[in-house]
Amino acid sequence: MYLAGVIPGPSKPSLDEINPYLGLLVDELLEFWTPGVKYSRTSKHSSPHLVRAALLPLICDILAARQVAGMGSHSSKYFCSFCLLPLDNMEDLNKASWPRRTAQTHRQFAERWQNAASVDEREKIFAASGVRWSELLRLPYWDPINFTVVDSMHNLYLGLLKTHCRDIWGMSVDVDDSDATTSQKKHPKVPSERDMAKGLSVLYYGSLAQLQKCRKAVLWYLCLERDLRRAGTVKQLSRILDEWTSANRQEPSGAPRPTQKTAPKEPVDAADLANAEAHMFSNMEKALARWRKSILLALCDKYGVASDGTKPELATRLIAYAQVRCDNVCTSDEGPENKGDHATYALGRQAFTAIREVRENMELPSWINQVPRGFGTTEHGKLSADQWHTAGTVLLPVALIWLWGNDTGRKRQMLANFLDLVTAVVLAGLWTLTEEHIDLFESHMLRYLAELKQLYKEIALRPNHHLALHIPDCMRLFGPVPSWRAFVFERFNYMLQRLNTNLTFGEMEGTFMKTSCRAANLRVLLQDSTLKSSLAEFLETFRALSGEDERGMRLDSILRSKESFVVPQGSGSSTRSHLDEIVYNLLLKTLNGETDRATYVDSATTSKRAGERYLSREAQQHSDIIIRGIHYRTTPTSLRDSNVQYRLSSSDADPAVGRIRSIFTHSRKGVEGRWISETFLVVDRLEELSENDARLDNFRRYPYAGGRLYYEQVRPSYHVIRPPQIICHVARTPLNVSGISSPTVHVLPLDRVRCLAFPSMLRNSLRPVLADLLVLLPDGR
Repeated sequence: MYLAGVIPGPSKPSLDEINPYLGLLVDELLEFWTPGVKYSRTSKHSSPHLVRAALLPLICDILAARQVAGMGSHSSKYFCSFCLLPLDNMEDLNKASWPRRTAQTHRQFAERWQNAASVDEREKIFAASGVRWSELLRLPYWDPINFTVVDSMHNLYLGLLKTHCRDIWGMSVDVDDSDATTSQKKHPKVPSERDMAKGLSVLYYGSLAQLQKCRKAVLWYLCLERDLRRAGTVKQLSRILDEWTSANRQEPSGAPRPTQKTAPKEPVDAADLANAEAHMFSNMEKALARWRKSILLALCDKYGVASDGTKPELATRLIAYAQVRCDNVCTSDEGPENKGDHATYALGRQAFTAIREVRENMELPSWINQVPRGFGTTEHGKLSADQWHTAGTVLLPVALIWLWGNDTGRKRQMLANFLDLVTAVVLAGLWTLTEEHIDLFESHMLRYLAELKQLYKEIALRPNHHLALHIPDCMRLFGPVPSWRAFVFERFNYMLQRLNTNLTFGEMEGTFMKTSCRAANLRVLLQDSTLKSSLAEFLETFRALSGEDERGMRLDSILRSKESFVVPQGSGSSTRSHLDEIVYNLLLKTLNGETDRATYVDSATTSKRAGERYLSREAQQHSDIIIRGIHYRTTPTSLRDSNVQYRLSSSDADPAVGRIRSIFTHSRKGVEGRWISETFLVVDRLEELSENDARLDNFRRYPYAGGRLYYEQVRPSYHVIRPPQIICHVARTPLNVSGISSPTVHVLPLDRVRCLAFPSMLRNSLRPVLADLLVLLPDGR
């Protein structure tokens, strides 16, 4: 089910506006569920047929999902549609401890909300439960918890990838690269010394409840002084400081204790107080002890230091407090007043220089939607989900591993953390799914979030981060993510919004149906082979006016379902040609090396033995072949569509990588005398790196997201293979790598169907991830 963009009215309709439309839909769905709808005949069958239908997943963005399912928003107390984790505990990554929602409890609260006698009563029910009534709850089989899925398009591409690049790292082509230690958000104003002193006293001698009463700015700078995580709400910051205090129970010498303040008995001159304060922070204890006791008491009152005792005791206590403050604040080059004044950007001038160089040199197949040239500039504007997918899983991994791969410090940690996210996103895009893939996704996502909290202490986790850990639940229930993500529905929205209607409910639906049927029928007619030759010019104009973008995730989702291969009409040459000597001999070797087939000999030989058959040298050459719905082309026709990963045999450790030299269809007479027509591809193979050079290949550290390097030259011999041996296209990028003298080219497989990348790099890939998680989460969570 997908409703966003279809319901007329505001772009963000309320639940009260949505429910009437849902009610009409539910009325029909109830009839389809029981007793079902009987059709007297169909287009293929003249006999009656009983049809039953059910609504299962609700697929939309997080805002629409909350409204349609009758839940509170993602910023409410119970922000998650799967569990009852409070908003203040969002950064808890211990999934086993999250209290789960249940459909039964949800329905009970929803019915109480619906039956409430007043608006005030409904608001109280909602405040306690985060649940309202939804018309979908009239469907007896519909589960509001498990069937409200996390859409990967909004969560992963427009959510996590975009957030990591823009908000966590920061992007600006106008500044130098930095390490993103400082958030893009403005830091809170530095509190007064008095407020900080009171906060310090509460930290060492107060309770968690007292910490939660401190101002957020005080808590923020207390965390900053101790290099603690400082993102989130007052409750989150208080818990962080309380945990730190519990782990550091030994109080510092002279730490201020909260006591009853004693007002000075005589007036205090401001100049004297300032001079005494200078002695205090200059560690001049004897000079400080010479001041009148009223001055020392005023300093104790200002900084929250215990005020009982003699003048020397007061001076000692004030000096100790000043040392604590200086140790925590003044040891850095810049004080807290200056921290955060200038945000740091990980993707700055140097990074974008590398990104643009990789983008310009990268050969991507035609079905990939390329990242705009203005990526990273404010002039370009927003990227679509499809463009973020290309940027996050193809362009940035290649560019940043090339740029940061040899770094041994924070940049290396930042890179590994980002590639954990990329790996999870790639795994979520697979068209085949196993329990191992789901475990890998969950492990990489969990490690990404755990390390993100440590690396970026000023960045708060968002609802999208939490919801990403629920995607495995949806995978186990509904299978591969591409079968229930929103790309195709968003495209339908775009198509529907382009249709002219009067926006009148009751008439609009008929307009949508008639227009869609006419367009579908026209497309079928135009595919007729008898019309194509006569309407070539019309078809070209029709394709141009239709505005269909033949790139990106939507087309990929449609075409990947095709398992066969076909040579498009018009791709062959007008005359048959003769295979050159090398290709012909390779074809002979290929056919004779197979069992249960005829034995073929060179047609140029003058004799043959019994059971042998001459193999013709003639073949029909092609420039294009469609394999599983994707166009593969020869090098002279299209360089970017000729770069492939292919399998020579099942026994090879890793697939080979190369370019399609030619495509041809060859006919031969088989064992039973029947003519066999078969299509082959001739492929040049890239040369593997030597063992010494392979050690310098940083890309191999990241098997799912990094790809690998090859020498740019091809092997002297090439291969003749069949279409099913083609695995996928690859993104090919010439790169100069330090330490490798020969020219190299980077290869990133773009397979979204089978096992990814290179099997030899994937062995035991889950084990190191789990080992890292045990370090990050020592409680075994």
